[in-house]
Amino acid sequence: MKKMYIEIITAVASVAVFIMLIIAAQLIMPASTGYGYTAALLIFVIIMGIAGFKLAEIPDKSK
Repeated sequence: MKKMYIEIITAVASVAVFIMLIIAAQLIMPASTGYGYTAALLIFVIIMGIAGFKLAEIPDKSK
């Protein structure tokens, strides 16, 4: 699989994961959604940071 396809799939999946985290924060902690949103954003940043590092390790074989 080419790196470009993996990057596209990761971008689409990241949006889906972020939406799921926001929904989970709303369902788990409805009274304090501010903390839930902050936690969801923190988890999202950590996940996408790890994914970014893993994508950077993959060699680009576009040629």
